[in-house]
Amino acid sequence: MIYVAYGSNLNKAQMAIRCPKAKCLGSWTLDGWRLVFRGVADMVKDDTSLCHVGLWRITDECEKALDRYEGFPSLYRKHYFEPLEGEPMMAYLMNSTE
Repeated sequence: MIYVAYGSNLNKAQMAIRCPKAKCLGSWTLDGWRLVFRGVADMVKDDTSLCHVGLWRITDECEKALDRYEGFPSLYRKHYFEPLEGEPMMAYLMNSTE
């Protein structure tokens, strides 16, 4: 799976600790999304914006580690984007909008 990262998960050193098997694929721009901060980073749908993100290829083990780190499903939920080159893409979005 491809993980769409923003905030602290753009830091390669931190990701190496959390997800040692993750492979950095580079950067990407999400059209129609905006980065916001509500104590922690989040992305929101905004048709007038662009959001620069990092892409990682992650394993099932990586996803479980990220679930713990992101407080899934309490703090963040998973959002799935249109596949990139046929591969599923997922990001964590906050449950609360406050």
